[in-house]
Amino acid sequence: LSQEYTGKAKNNEKVELPPVSEWKEFKYTDLFDLEKARGPKVSEIKNTTGSTAYISATAENNGIKCFCDIKPEHEGKRITCGHLGDCFYQEDPFVGSNVVVMNPKFPINRQIGLFITTILNQNKFLFSYAGGGVAGISKLSKMSLILPITPEGQPDYDLMERYINSLPYSANL
Repeated sequence: LSQEYTGKAKNNEKVELPPVSEWKEFKYTDLFDLEKARGPKVSEIKNTTGSTAYISATAENNGIKCFCDIKPEHEGKRITCGHLGDCFYQEDPFVGSNVVVMNPKFPINRQIGLFITTILNQNKFLFSYAGGGVAGISKLSKMSLILPITPEGQPDYDLMERYINSLPYSANL
């Protein structure tokens, strides 16, 4: 990450993130309850023409392997993390397997979710078949990320949202 970001919010507000050196470290478990995704194996899905997203450990297509006619097992507005550390924000309810579901302990929306997944994906290099291990609950529960903070030292979710809204084409998110 570069040390400084600048953009304009939808109302032409100039948004600057503080230098990363002024951000604070938070354990994943300070921000999220972690759980294993609930759902059948992808090989057990018979109908792939439904409207429920099936999330798996793929690094593509926002983690969506297919759509199915299975009832969602997880609410939307969650972050998923595949076994190689690929994190995605899931706006809508979903079902899945082979991923960790990160249930936020704070109000989250698409902009905040996209900001945080960008930061989470900076840790992807820690997971690999070359010996880094998989991104399971036990490993993720020991990990941390850095976020911009309020004067009180809490994550500045308002700033994250305003910054994402300031990006070019943010209206298309």
